[in-house]
Formats: sequence, structure tokens, C-alpha cells
Amino acid sequence: MTSLVLRHNNGMDDAMCRLSSFRMSVRNSIITWAQEERSLMPYEVLRNLVSPDMLCHHLAYPLGDVSLDCHRRGEPLLSSIVVRNDSQEPGEGFWRLVDGLYKVKPYRGPEGQQEFLTNMQNSVFRYFRS
Repeated sequence: MTSLVLRHNNGMDDAMCRLSSFRMSVRNSIITWAQEERSLMPYEVLRNLVSPDMLCHHLAYPLGDVSLDCHRRGEPLLSSIVVRNDSQEPGEGFWRLVDGLYKVKPYRGPEGQQEFLTNMQNSVFRYFRS
């Protein structure tokens, strides 16, 4: 199995995470979607692309690792465009990750959170456009 070892700070202590070939597949699938569809990507679509037998909630850790990799690279967080069908927003894990990545929350209140998300999603589409 091919992997890329990353150092990151999760807000509490240094840790190691591995961007495995599966996680690279997740990353590449989101990038391709962003380039071709230029729209939000439902969790179910991502799951069907990378592992159709997987339950959607099992994508949480791979998406977190992909976002940590994006942050390390100075890229916008790809996981911001992977959303729930019912709310069209990322899951709670996305917000826990964001809160852990920044020493000061990059948003205030629900309106600020929505503005941060919209800006991050637009940044993904701009950065990864083909």
C-alpha cells in the first residue's frame, strides 16, 4: 500500500497521519468532481466512486485526513464540498476539524459559519478548476 506521511497539528498535539492510496483516491475523486461538476458532492456520490459497499459515515476519517493534507499544502479544504443530502452542508466532523486547525475560529456565529463555508467551497472550485 502506497502512503504519504504527513505531520500536522490537530490543535492539541503533534500526530502522524497517513494519506493512504484509499485516501488519495478520495482526494482525487473530489478534485475530479470539483473540476467537472463544479457543484457540491453528496457523500453518497463519493462513496459510490471510492467504495460502493462502504457506509457513508465511514468516510469521516478519510475526509479528515484529506483535509489535513490540503491544509498542509496550503489548499482549500476539499471536504467542504462533500455534503449531506438533507442539509447540503458537511457533517459535524468538518467543523471539529476546522476548529482544530485554526487557533482562532475563522468564523463567528451561524452567519459567520455559513459565510466561511461558502467562501471555502468557492475557493475549492477556483483552486482546482481544470
